[in-house]
Amino acid sequence: MELLADVGGRPGHDCMGFCKYCYFRGVKEVPAFGCQHCPPYQKGCQYCIESVKESYPGFKPVQMVVQSINQTLRFSQEEIKRITISGGGDVSCYPDLEVLTQILTQLEAPIHLGYTSGEGFTSGDEAEYYLNNGVAEVSFTVFATDPALRMEYMHDKTPQAALTNLELFCGSSDVYAAAVLIP
Repeated sequence: MELLADVGGRPGHDCMGFCKYCYFRGVKEVPAFGCQHCPPYQKGCQYCIESVKESYPGFKPVQMVVQSINQTLRFSQEEIKRITISGGGDVSCYPDLEVLTQILTQLEAPIHLGYTSGEGFTSGDEAEYYLNNGVAEVSFTVFATDPALRMEYMHDKTPQAALTNLELFCGSSDVYAAAVLIP
């Protein structure tokens, strides 16, 4: 079984702001269409908004993420093959990422950090902590290895820290890098 630790978050908001090329930039709020879980004569319920629309007010508290994981584990007897930490924002910006990783490493399964551009990394050595706590895989939007381009297009305040962490991840884990082409 692959376990998902959904940390929530909003694209363009919980990722240090919209990049110049972000396709979420012009997205307008869409009302919930309704589903089988909605009360009679009402469109929109918690399930519609969070599970179908995947709309969150921001990052979820770590307690809520852990509670959701515990609920999944309680109803499954399968062996955990991989744990993915992901959400609507950039996982490197999740304020409780270290705590969550430390909790999940106790499950003794490789951890995959879902989408990150590294903008939440500020010191340049955060990757060491995650690698020492079970992170074996990272999905990283590099955009550019030139710090000036990252600052211009991504509004990355600490581009060198992000790139140093990327290098550390590349040296000790599987990194799935995404590139963005600007015409």
